[in-house]
Amino acid sequence: MQRSDKILRLARQVFTSFAQHATGLKFYTMDCGCIYCLRVSRDGVMDYHHVGVYRDAEDGHCEACMDLGQNWGDRVVDETVVYNTKFKIG
Repeated sequence: MQRSDKILRLARQVFTSFAQHATGLKFYTMDCGCIYCLRVSRDGVMDYHHVGVYRDAEDGHCEACMDLGQNWGDRVVDETVVYNTKFKIG
């Protein structure tokens, strides 16, 4: 699965589960292939208290990403922002 397809699939799952808490998501792809996800609230504030870490099961456990205390920002290779918007025309 392409990384962009994986991010869109994850975004749909998060928006469905947390519709009232997130209007945007910021995804960070790490050098190991893991994806970190932060929710962005309606007022634009990023939620650093709820960080999701996603990794394909076939890739196995990732020691570096399971320890969120590390300076993971140095390992980011790509950033993607996805917004959940609705338009009403009428």
